[in-house]
Amino acid sequence: MVDGNHIVADFIFNTKYETLPSAVQYQAKRCLLDILGATLGGTSTPVGRIITRFAAEQYRGGEATILMADAKASIVGATLANAFAANALDIDEGYRLIKGHPGANIFPAALAIAEREGKSGEELLEAFIVGYEVAIRAGLILHGIYSTYHGSGSWGALGAAAAASKLLSLGSNEIRSALGIAEYHAPMTPMMRSIDCPSMLKDGIGWGSMVGVSAALLAQMGFTGIDSLLSDLEHEHLIAELGQRFEILNSYFKPYACCRWTQPAVDGALAIVAQHHISPHDIERVVVEHL
Repeated sequence: MVDGNHIVADFIFNTKYETLPSAVQYQAKRCLLDILGATLGGTSTPVGRIITRFAAEQYRGGEATILMADAKASIVGATLANAFAANALDIDEGYRLIKGHPGANIFPAALAIAEREGKSGEELLEAFIVGYEVAIRAGLILHGIYSTYHGSGSWGALGAAAAASKLLSLGSNEIRSALGIAEYHAPMTPMMRSIDCPSMLKDGIGWGSMVGVSAALLAQMGFTGIDSLLSDLEHEHLIAELGQRFEILNSYFKPYACCRWTQPAVDGALAIVAQHHISPHDIERVVVEHL
C-alpha cells in the first residue's frame, strides 16, 4: 500500500532546485513570470481594489506586501489580496485536465512567506515547483472523487500549503498536517453556478491560497490535521510519479484575457474578421455555438 501523504511530504521536504531538470527550471520561470504579470494587472481591477482595502483593514500587519499598493498586511492578508488579483483578469496560466489555475493559488502564498523569511529567488522557485506538482495531483484526485466541478481554490489550497511548507522548512509530520488542514478547510466552490451568474467570486483562488498558507502556519505551531486526499488509493500512481514526472511542463499560457473555454471562439472571430475585413460597425450580434 502506498502512503501517499508520506511520499508527498518527502517530495516537498527533499526537492532541491539545483537537482531539478533544466526543462522544469525553465518552465517554472515562465509560469512564475506569467502569474506575476497576471497579478500585477489584476491589482487595478475593481475586485483587486476592493480586496486590497479589505486585506489592509482586516488583516493588519507588516509582514508581506500587497502588490502595487502602498500597503502591507499579515501573511494571510497579503496572500488573500494578491491571490484575488492573480485571477482577476482571467489571464493566469493553467492546466487543462484539472480545468483550473495552479499558479494563481501557489504564487501569492509562496511570495508572502518568502518575503517574511528572506528567501532567495531560487528558493521561491523551488517552492513554486513543489506547490505546482502537488496542486495538480490534488486537482486530478478531487475531480475523480467529486461529481461536482469545483473551482481551483478547492485543490489549489493544497498546492499553496505545499509551497508554504517548503519555505517554512516544515518537517514531514508538519507537512502532512498542513496538507490535511488545507484540504479540510479549502473552499468547495461550485464553478458552474459561478459561471451561470458572473460575479467577483471567480475560481475561489483567493480563499484557496489563503487557506493553504494558513494551514502551513498552523502546522508550524503544532496544529494537527487529517491525512489529505493525496492518500486516495485509486490515484496512487499520480503520487508515485512525484519527482519523476513533472506536470508543470504541461501547463498552458493564455493569449487572451478570458476563460480558456472561450478562447477558440476568440480565435475564430479574429480569423473571420481578418478574412472578410469586418469592422465593429458591421456587427449586429455574435452567436457562438458548440458543435
